[in-house]
Amino acid sequence: MAYTQNPGTTGNMSDGGEYDNFDEVTSAQYPNLTAASAAAAAASATAAAASASTASTAATTATTQAGIATTQATNAATSATTAANASRLTVGTTVTGAAGSSAAVSITGAAGSQLLNLTIPRGDVGTTGATGATGATGAQGIPGINWLGTWSGATTYAIRDAVTYNGTSYYAVLASTNQAPPNATYWNVLALKGTDGSSGGGTVSSVALSAPSIFTVSGSPVTSSGTLALSYSGTALPIANGGTNATTAGDALTSLGAAGVIASADASIVVTRVGSAVDLSVSQTSPASVLVEQVRNTTGATLTKGTAVYISGATGQIPTVSKALATGDATSAQTLGLITADISNNSNGYVTIIGLVANLNTSAYTDGAQLYLAQPQQEL
Repeated sequence: MAYTQNPGTTGNMSDGGEYDNFDEVTSAQYPNLTAASAAAAAASATAAAASASTASTAATTATTQAGIATTQATNAATSATTAANASRLTVGTTVTGAAGSSAAVSITGAAGSQLLNLTIPRGDVGTTGATGATGATGAQGIPGINWLGTWSGATTYAIRDAVTYNGTSYYAVLASTNQAPPNATYWNVLALKGTDGSSGGGTVSSVALSAPSIFTVSGSPVTSSGTLALSYSGTALPIANGGTNATTAGDALTSLGAAGVIASADASIVVTRVGSAVDLSVSQTSPASVLVEQVRNTTGATLTKGTAVYISGATGQIPTVSKALATGDATSAQTLGLITADISNNSNGYVTIIGLVANLNTSAYTDGAQLYLAQPQQEL
């Protein structure tokens, strides 16, 4: 409902009849006025929508600009971190050098991860500090046992004496005499005897005995039980040929390791031993004038034929010899003779004491000349 004031009148509008000069106005009476109001309202709504769209666009733009600013800030921070890493230098190793040496510095590694390594000389050794106070005496340790071996009834035992009895060892907890273990009043077990092992399971099915023919064997073999007997058969002992049972003298010599062949040629004798040969010289007119002695060479080198030697020791029953020299009694007083044939080191050979040594080069001497022992580095 709308109200309008009549032209030429004044007063307030009301719904009552206080002012009769106002007449009620309806949309039917003023249709143009109603349409104009609606159009104005529509225009206002359109303007409001346009303002809202403008505001939304401004907000979107502000959000985009904020994102750009954030990205730029992140890029700036990354660039700052990269720059900082490019100039980073980390302390690496620190080594103590020898006292009095120079300090040294080195840089290793690629840019951005380089290490600074230091070598610092060791300082002088300081003076010895004062001796500290003596510490307190420690607590008394637990007394040990006194081992006395096998238990004896004649011995008086004190506490902690230890003995063995029937395979088990005990220690005394109370003094006693003639109180044998395992009497618990006086003894405690120190180490208990172990269980005996089982006996072996092997068996022997047969035992036989054999002997040389000078003995008689009876009861052989024993297969279950019995007695083996050995008695003299009455056969003469085989003492012929040195008791070797050899049938010839030559075989006996070989068995005994004695000289097996003796041959003479050009006033010399060759004695062939088992595994070795010795050249001996003997006079054709007086063979009995030759005297030789078996010796052993331990000098470390070969003693050559014709070398004058002296007795320097013994190996068992065989004398050892060394080259005789005219340097004093020690190397000349016990001169024995001349080497009969070359003797290698750690080997046995012969020395001619009386007789001839053949096939020696004596062209440097005059017949009948007297020879003497040489000085070191000289020949006889």
